[in-house]
Amino acid sequence: MKKKLKNQAILDLRNYSAKALSEIDLIANVAVIILPSDAAADWSEAYGRIAKKNVASSIQLPIGETLHMINGSGFFTDNTVENGVYMVNGDALIDTKEKTVKLFLNGSAIIINDSPCRVLQCNGDMMRVDCERYQYFDNIIELTPDVIAHLERGITIIAGNKIMLDKALTPEQLEEKEVSFAAGNKILCSDAAYGYVVAHSVCGNKIERYE
Repeated sequence: MKKKLKNQAILDLRNYSAKALSEIDLIANVAVIILPSDAAADWSEAYGRIAKKNVASSIQLPIGETLHMINGSGFFTDNTVENGVYMVNGDALIDTKEKTVKLFLNGSAIIINDSPCRVLQCNGDMMRVDCERYQYFDNIIELTPDVIAHLERGITIIAGNKIMLDKALTPEQLEEKEVSFAAGNKILCSDAAYGYVVAHSVCGNKIERYE
């Protein structure tokens, strides 16, 4: 009887032989299948004969390369980046100087200045932000007049998901702080602040005015 490989977050087939693959008839309910990047023809033929059901994605990596999976938000610095490749299903902020982040991205990524990043696959949005100082929020941040008043001048506010500017904020308050914005998804603001926000923002989706 042939084998069935089911219900696995990561299924690594790189060390399977063509003969071992021929003994499998189904792969099901798998988030990621890792395939060898230098597969021989007989290996590829054996893999192609296997039925697949509910497989989210497949990627190719050299044997020995480690895959790190992040579901949600990932914050990458020289102190946190490990050897291997990252798959981010969500949002990523990359702020490195020496280490290169190798990335499979399903979501959005914000890259600070010239941080080295090698994107192997992108299903989403990538933005590069040039800034000297920033404050990062991994999901949603609501900015009120009081919050803006306490910010450093010239800071960039970064959110993995959404930035919501209070309707009471005026262009003059934003200009006084020389604040800029970067969001993986959306930025929401009032009609009055819309012009300033558009001129000083990047986002993965769109900048919207409140109804």
